[in-house]
Amino acid sequence: MYEGKVILVAGGTGAVGEGIVKYLAENGATVLVPTRSEDKALDALGYVDQPYRKNVFYLFGDMSDEADAQKMHDVIVDHFEQLDGMVSSLGGWWQGAALTDITKAEWEELMQGLLTAHFVASKTLMPLLRQGSNYTFISGVSAEDAAFSKYSGPVAPAGAAVLMLSELYAVEMAGRFNVNALVLGPVNTRV
Repeated sequence: MYEGKVILVAGGTGAVGEGIVKYLAENGATVLVPTRSEDKALDALGYVDQPYRKNVFYLFGDMSDEADAQKMHDVIVDHFEQLDGMVSSLGGWWQGAALTDITKAEWEELMQGLLTAHFVASKTLMPLLRQGSNYTFISGVSAEDAAFSKYSGPVAPAGAAVLMLSELYAVEMAGRFNVNALVLGPVNTRV
């Protein structure tokens, strides 16, 4: 189904992202996965059936850091030239306190991992997408439903911003490639 396609999955070592990686790799895609952690990479790779592990390649670095993202960009150009698709499943769930009870440091750390990482990944890697390809943003229902998001701190506002980011890219990149947003409800993952 995806034979010969090179697809990047940002957040591919996370609970939702690893399922996306598994599906793509087991359906013939070459899957590139940015990650900060070799341990998480090895754990996530173990989720992919043995014969398809050869289809998964990890790019080490911090997706929210522009210098690291540029290094990943350069590796992709050197080894694969372009991307046939991109999925951003960055961030994750956080639950702890009301917005008024979290610290500025907690806010900034979560926004860096949730919103800033999406922006840097898009800005740096989107130019590698082939004409007519797809870029899909994955977000949770907390981006649209405040009642669901109680005590989720910056997760909901960051998710809402990611949805708007995807909408802006869809308008700005119209005619070049497709930009989609997939809003998931609670997902039963192996974690």
